[in-house]
Parts: sequence; structure tokens; C-alpha cells
Amino acid sequence: MFLNACHSQTQAKAISELGLITIGTSDEIVSAAAQDFASGFYRYLSQQPEVDILVALQKGKTRAARHEENLDELISVYSNGVKIF
Repeated sequence: MFLNACHSQTQAKAISELGLITIGTSDEIVSAAAQDFASGFYRYLSQQPEVDILVALQKGKTRAARHEENLDELISVYSNGVKIF
């Protein structure tokens, strides 16, 4: 589950405790970077539905790399309440 909102890390961690893999952000992401990330993430998932969520996450980060923000520090993936990426 991708929580497509700023400051959603706490919610992502809590939701992941229900057995879902979740993605949240620790801070605000500039709109253009967020749009590029989401576009790359969803485009890759729609073309490759069997792909690992972490591969789609990396595709989204690659698409947003032209922006100044370091998405590695802002975007986190949780499983069972534990940060896995």
C-alpha cells in the first residue's frame, strides 16, 4: 500500500502491522519530484504486475532523480511494523 501523502511514515508503519507492505514518507516532497516518483512507480507496476514492490519503488526513485531531493531519505517501506527499505 502506497500512502501517497507527505508525512505518512507513522501511518505506513502502523498499517504494515496488519500484514501489508506499506510505503510512506518522513517529510514533505516537492510536488514535481512526488509526481515523477508516483508516475514511475505506478507505470512500472501497471506494466509488470508480478514485479517485486521494491523494484517498482526503485523505478519511481530513478524517474524522480532529476530533482534535488534525496528520496532515499524520505521514502520508507514497512512490513509487519519494521522498516525494510
